Amino acid sequence: MDVQRQHHDSACLLVVSGAVTAADADELRGQCYAALSEAVERAGAPGATDRDPFDTGGPDRPQPVDLLIDARRATRFDDLATRALSSARTRVRHLGGHVVVVDDAAGALQTSLRRTGLAFRFPRFDSPAAAGASLARDREVRSLRDTPLEARWRRAR
Repeated sequence: MDVQRQHHDSACLLVVSGAVTAADADELRGQCYAALSEAVERAGAPGATDRDPFDTGGPDRPQPVDLLIDARRATRFDDLATRALSSARTRVRHLGGHVVVVDDAAGALQTSLRRTGLAFRFPRFDSPAAAGASLARDREVRSLRDTPLEARWRRAR
């Protein structure tokens, strides 16, 4: 297994290639966590322990961090390795972001996610550009939802 990390704005792209076996699950989880940690530092987003439970959001709130997993070059993906992705998804969701998969419909990761019943938790896209566009739309919707009512009213006028 080979994992490469790339950072774009408030999103992190993990390119996974080769055969991902059960023995690679811990390394994959570590790579996901390291990528998230770097992305949080780059975006200036609050960490899991820094989040204020009474924060109502607003335009000054830091952007959440999204994780894109590009598995188009993965030749095999063991079902036990999907637990690493599920664990990373939990952490990303806690930080207010999303995890998406870039893979073919019959790709190794997508097949493993369908087999384990987790495909509905990881939206699949054919290209990183399509995934990025979808995440940008989601960010826009989230920013409108997190904006206080008074600011929304001023924006509408």
